[in-house]
Amino acid sequence: MITIIIPVYNTSNYLDECLQSVLEQTYTDWECILVDDGSTDNSGEICDKWAEKDRRFIIIHQKNQGVSAARNHGIEKSKGKFICFIDSDDWVEPDYLNHLQSGIKDSEIDMVVTGSIYETSKPEIHAPQQKNIIRIESKYTKTFIEHVGLFYGPCAILYKSTLIKSNNITFPEKLSFGEDTTFVFSYLQNVRDVVLAPFADYHYRITESATLSNRFGETKTLIRYDLWKMRESFYVEKDMWNIYSQKNMFRELWAIVYDGIFSTPNPSFSFLKKL
Repeated sequence: MITIIIPVYNTSNYLDECLQSVLEQTYTDWECILVDDGSTDNSGEICDKWAEKDRRFIIIHQKNQGVSAARNHGIEKSKGKFICFIDSDDWVEPDYLNHLQSGIKDSEIDMVVTGSIYETSKPEIHAPQQKNIIRIESKYTKTFIEHVGLFYGPCAILYKSTLIKSNNITFPEKLSFGEDTTFVFSYLQNVRDVVLAPFADYHYRITESATLSNRFGETKTLIRYDLWKMRESFYVEKDMWNIYSQKNMFRELWAIVYDGIFSTPNPSFSFLKKL
């Protein structure tokens, strides 16, 4: 069984579309945990309505604690052998779960990564071009780096529940930015083989809140640098700190410094002392 975890907070305009896409899945062995994170609109009532429609929808109502706490609560309550995530303002194609689970052909596969469609005025597809099995080790660094953008968010990925729970992998609840990347790379620390599957079944809706989250500031610059250091440590530990990862990482480091200087309103430049 696959557990789908959906954190919900004030997305009543999109929630029915999201949950209808879950209900229409061609792969039917699933449970869907909806964590209503103290919504102040009628999102909670919409969740309850769907639970009445299909018992596979499981509802958790909690006071507002943030998206990370909501996802962590869903992980705690999950019963599936595998876990995947959907955001409540997004939606998925009917074969989303089927394509995710089709990548698990034997017990050696720890993670299945697929693609997404970024819903802008001109939709953009970000997905592997072909099926590939890579191992988290030096030999596969080039392929990993070519697809590294797919590992920065938790959605369109299938995880093993046992790996998450036995290693106490959670979303950091004190972070308001970068918690997704932290979770995925914490999981990757415990992974051996990954399937890159050439599907794009996840529709990522670009909302105003997502646009606002891209604003720069010195605090965000330092968080971005901490995330950079975390990934650098990952590559070093996995013997993947080589020409392919270094080129990518140093390009990102320059972008962090550039945005910290030129895209931050009234920068004090004090963050440079910490870089």
